[in-house]
Amino acid sequence: MGLSEMVYTMIPRLVGDYAAMMVVFSSTCKQAFMKAWTTACIFSTGWPTILIPSGKTFQLSPLTFEGPCLYASVHVRVEGNIVAPDKLWTSQNTTSWITFRDVTAFTVDGNGEIDGRGSVWWDCKTKNKCDSVPSAFGILRCVDLTIAGIKLLNSPGKHLTVDSSKWVHLKGLSFASPADSPDTDGIYIVESHYVEVKDAAIGAGGDCIAIGTGSSGVNITGIACGLGRGISIGSSAGNGSSVIVEDVHVSNGSFYQSDGGLRVQTLQGGSGHAKGILFEHINFTSVGSPIVIDQFYCPGAHCKNSTSTVEVSDVRFVDVHGTSTTDMAIKFACNEKVPCTGIILDNVGITSVARQNQATSYCLNAKGKKLHEVIPDIACLA
Repeated sequence: MGLSEMVYTMIPRLVGDYAAMMVVFSSTCKQAFMKAWTTACIFSTGWPTILIPSGKTFQLSPLTFEGPCLYASVHVRVEGNIVAPDKLWTSQNTTSWITFRDVTAFTVDGNGEIDGRGSVWWDCKTKNKCDSVPSAFGILRCVDLTIAGIKLLNSPGKHLTVDSSKWVHLKGLSFASPADSPDTDGIYIVESHYVEVKDAAIGAGGDCIAIGTGSSGVNITGIACGLGRGISIGSSAGNGSSVIVEDVHVSNGSFYQSDGGLRVQTLQGGSGHAKGILFEHINFTSVGSPIVIDQFYCPGAHCKNSTSTVEVSDVRFVDVHGTSTTDMAIKFACNEKVPCTGIILDNVGITSVARQNQATSYCLNAKGKKLHEVIPDIACLA
């Protein structure tokens, strides 16, 4: 069956007092996906389901599922696999391969795979031939959504972006790209509120989870982070821009052989604040730079010196233990004019994987306190 001969069926059924519709795919075609979405979103009521069946693989060119849906809460069930074109593709104003935009009350779940076939993009970026690289899956201006169970792999850039959305639930997801794939963050959250990430397994070449400006009410629990650079908060501000990040809770996480652990880092020259951040019940196994607060973060070779910076306050590390591959296990580097305040270490124990070395700490212009045992000791905290 050719791509233009896509066949789909609509199976009406009754769910309670509401008519539901299931759209079942039997081949592959962007136009058919769009027709299914239009049928479910615009012409259906109740809880229509779009089913991508198991045992099949669908190649899909860049596509935006756009709302608002008039009377329906759409359910997309991914049991088969979806793959991107195996080539560089560009589309005007497209920042994600698959995008859900302006949709309220929808669910994407299943046990299928979404493969961004990113290797051609990684090569392009490494050779400085690509100015921008798209994410695999984008959520933009959506409200009350759940994404559960699916696996995202080999994204060109970030695997999943959540932008300008609220009441977002991400559950039981897994992310996989090679360790040397550039900037393939697992999840990137920006300008979003009330985001829950639960039981995610993330192994990629970028941050496991990055939280950018304008985000609050972010709750991350039960993640397993391997490869990559750990969790990063606030690193998008610099050169006169502003960052506001607050009310972030990370708990019951494990980090294995990642290049970074728990990081709050901001560029010089920014403004705003990162505050109300709690990391608790965290375990490190052979992790580089496990705990970092850095107001002088510089991702490239050249960064402009500036006295202005993002204010960092009320950051707590509670019950954090494990091993570090770097001698410096804890680093607090803060601005003299805008010092970090309210920093608390409570029951922290990090040792070096090299038994002949003792893990060390560094502290500049950070104020706060230590509770219970803290290893390695950090002298600037009372």
